[in-house]
Amino acid sequence: MGPDHGERGCGYDVDTGTGRQGESGTFNLAAATLSPDGLRRYLSNWKEALPLFIQRLRSEALASGQHAVIAHVEALIRSAGDIPVAHTTPEPLLPVMPLELDIDGLHLSLFTVMSTFGTPQDITTDELRVEAFYPADDATRRFFQGRGP
Repeated sequence: MGPDHGERGCGYDVDTGTGRQGESGTFNLAAATLSPDGLRRYLSNWKEALPLFIQRLRSEALASGQHAVIAHVEALIRSAGDIPVAHTTPEPLLPVMPLELDIDGLHLSLFTVMSTFGTPQDITTDELRVEAFYPADDATRRFFQGRGP
């Protein structure tokens, strides 16, 4: 994923009903997460995760040094509409972000870690970011191991 959380290539398609950008149909995780009709509707800890998510978005956009990326990220944040001003103040970026998901009665507790390739050996890995999700409790671990909720 790029600094604006746009798709750079992924092994699966996420059908959220939102997050598709423009005629090309590329998926943007930030747009899908910030949209009330997208992934956000499944985040039961939205108010706690929101400041961390916005920090991450802004930090990565600023680090890119690309004015178009920064403007795009700010537009995505504004499009969410109901973000309190207090959540827009930059603070130190945490290495992990906890996520509590409630999907049709299924509760999953995760934390996410964003990794960036620091010294690429190839231009294709320059600024490459990989986001990994890990179970934060035994019930979530069992769910992902296929042993039920």
